Amino acid sequence: MKHLEELGIVHRYLSPKHILVDWSLHCKISNFGYASNVIDSASFMAKAEGSCPERWMAIESLVDLKFTSKSDVWAFGVVLWHTMTLGETPYASINLIHLAEKLNAGYELPRPPICGQKLCDMIKQCCQISPLQRPKFEELASALNTYTNTAKAYLDLMSYPKHVGID
Repeated sequence: MKHLEELGIVHRYLSPKHILVDWSLHCKISNFGYASNVIDSASFMAKAEGSCPERWMAIESLVDLKFTSKSDVWAFGVVLWHTMTLGETPYASINLIHLAEKLNAGYELPRPPICGQKLCDMIKQCCQISPLQRPKFEELASALNTYTNTAKAYLDLMSYPKHVGID
């Protein structure tokens, strides 16, 4: 995503199903058919109708069909949350019709039980209502590299409920 941001390309459709993991555990972004260098915003919404990842979309994308690298950052934050919850659906208790209203009223995704504080803070930064308050992918990449290269835990699997199957 950092590379796309540097090229000025907006993905628009970042969600877990468009992230591929190779044998070396490197993540690869897929599905560029809706990227900003391929299709305009109105065409994206018409083409993606019925399969649009609303629960991963930024507030400005839901309300105004505005897509930028900052809306991709929001989606990235929701992907992180989805990963840290081991696959829960974001905003599952909220009807999509009311999602933008709830987000504007300050609703936030709940903290995943296994998520360390720094990673939880990163998710919150990504999902700020104001796009200007969201970090750039360059900052996120740097922070994630730091997290994964330090001894401090960014995952706490012992905090996850037993019924999930983690022992």
